[in-house]
Amino acid sequence: MRSAVFTALSCVVLLAGCSKGTSDFARSKDRNALMPEAEKYVDAFVDSRFGTPTTIRVWDRLGLEANKANATVESGDEGTVDLKFGKTVFAIKPGDTIVFPGAKTLTGTIKSFDETTQVARLETALAAAPASGSPALVGAGAVLSTGRHLYAEHCQHCHGVAGDGNGPTAKYLNPLPRDYRKGLFKFTSTHYDYRPRRDDLSRIILDGIPGTYMPSFKLLTDAETAAIVEYVIFLSMRGQTEEGLAKYLSGDYSDDAFAERVKGGEASSEVIKGFKTEVDSPDFMADTVDPLIEQIVTNWKTSQSDDPTARVFVKSEGVEPTAESIAKGRMLYLSDNAGCSKCHGQAGRGDGPSTTALNSEGTLGLRDNWGHPITPRNLRTGIYRGGRRPYDIYCRISVGIKGTPMPGIPEAKMSEEDRWHLVNYVLSVPFETLEPGKGVGATVDPPKVADTAH
Repeated sequence: MRSAVFTALSCVVLLAGCSKGTSDFARSKDRNALMPEAEKYVDAFVDSRFGTPTTIRVWDRLGLEANKANATVESGDEGTVDLKFGKTVFAIKPGDTIVFPGAKTLTGTIKSFDETTQVARLETALAAAPASGSPALVGAGAVLSTGRHLYAEHCQHCHGVAGDGNGPTAKYLNPLPRDYRKGLFKFTSTHYDYRPRRDDLSRIILDGIPGTYMPSFKLLTDAETAAIVEYVIFLSMRGQTEEGLAKYLSGDYSDDAFAERVKGGEASSEVIKGFKTEVDSPDFMADTVDPLIEQIVTNWKTSQSDDPTARVFVKSEGVEPTAESIAKGRMLYLSDNAGCSKCHGQAGRGDGPSTTALNSEGTLGLRDNWGHPITPRNLRTGIYRGGRRPYDIYCRISVGIKGTPMPGIPEAKMSEEDRWHLVNYVLSVPFETLEPGKGVGATVDPPKVADTAH
């Protein structure tokens, strides 16, 4: 089967050696709904690329920052190598492995490293001198391995081994811990369809989430924080891969689909044979699996860039929170154009009419993408889970909160200046003395904004 073929360079095995928690990743609901043969295929595909919690794998196609450092060989011989490094927050130390990928992979161990000259001396001579301009990987997979250990120590009891938000303490928490497997993270500086930036995840780890059980981990070093961030991204990409593959196969090969096909006259053996023929075909890999992985990787990669379609940019430093600006923001908040009061209520207490209305699922109130009941933020408390910087509030207003019913307000609907007025009003709500809705009708819209690109 083509999907099971790997080279030594495409997947690095890391012996994490961590005994905390279960030795397997929890499987997704979509995977568990498949017929047994399809379940086994998904498990084999995912495990061969991502490994297990105690023996994780680094699949180079994912583009993770899994190594201590990536360098380019400037010059050198079998025992001494002059390297040129990119940005790294991890100290290079004696004993670190160094790998020189190529037609014949060379592997050595660093005996000493001069940070000024960036010259590494090796403990034993290589079989050959690495070519000038060739890549060098220092501490291959070490960041991900470190992140795995730190995650097990600090995060796993809430977020679970698989990052499914179902650790042993999760059932006692409200709100529930984040489930990373869909790639949906609430508080980001990226637009709705994109993943968080590494800086977004680092900030959550360092600052925590006010009003929840997610604490601050400011005592972690920059390197430790970066390692946890990378492992969280790894878990998210693993979850997206499993879910995407399972959802595709569920059309014809779920337990229910299998039962229906057999009920319709197909022999069970023929259904199984057809499944194996399909997934063993090179076309299945080329037409289905490769595009799925490419989409996952591209979305994460684009989200780290300064692409304006992915990242929330502002052209100004905001609007001074004067009484006039706050009054304009209040008018916008109460308008149908913004629709804030429908969920947050006219007084900002999180008690708008949507909280008791019948939703599309036939139940009352609001629910998130996982089906859990969710309550709009009570703005009167002054506790803003995604951060209280004006830019944080601006991002929430502009792109919404991913995985929740909180929508964003695009520029075509509200100008940047008006969104800053709205930011000023939201930050003033805890100190507001006006009666709810007083002075502005809840159905009064603000002046129309020109539909002009900025």
